[in-house]
Amino acid sequence: TDGGFQVYDMTKKRVEYSVGAGHTETIFDSNFSTLNPNVFASCSFDGTVKIWSASDNKLIKTIHVCDTAIYKCCWNHNDTIIAVCSFRGETILVCTETGRVLVRYSHHSNQPSYALEWSPNEPEMLATTSVDQTAKIIHVEASLLFDAASPSALTGSRKKAAAPTTKSTITASLCH
Repeated sequence: TDGGFQVYDMTKKRVEYSVGAGHTETIFDSNFSTLNPNVFASCSFDGTVKIWSASDNKLIKTIHVCDTAIYKCCWNHNDTIIAVCSFRGETILVCTETGRVLVRYSHHSNQPSYALEWSPNEPEMLATTSVDQTAKIIHVEASLLFDAASPSALTGSRKKAAAPTTKSTITASLCH
């Protein structure tokens, strides 16, 4: 109710500790880092992604992503990017180091997108679904999102090649 987290011990059937208010609205998803089991991200109706430390129960970083609900967040294979999907059907990629939005994909006709996931076998493939009854597979070329000379220096969506082409996006109809 306060936008915080609680750790519940299933064997003892009790709350072990609570992390105070973080988000200002409903939290829709949380997801552990792919590389660090002590770090996780959460996303909320408030349009933010928050990165938390599970080892000391503290908020590490708040990333202001958009001005609408974010329903799902997930880390890429090397923890440099968190992908989120929004009420407006956008898939938004955010740099975990700087918190900067790298690129926005608007593939879902301004319809809510509730789920997305990175491929476990193809690190640059991202699948997303929407109430528009489609699934989109996006090929994300991370090298186009970061400056090759400095992995932390972003080119973001300013770089024309960062935008997906028809070759990099596959659409599947989920309903007839």
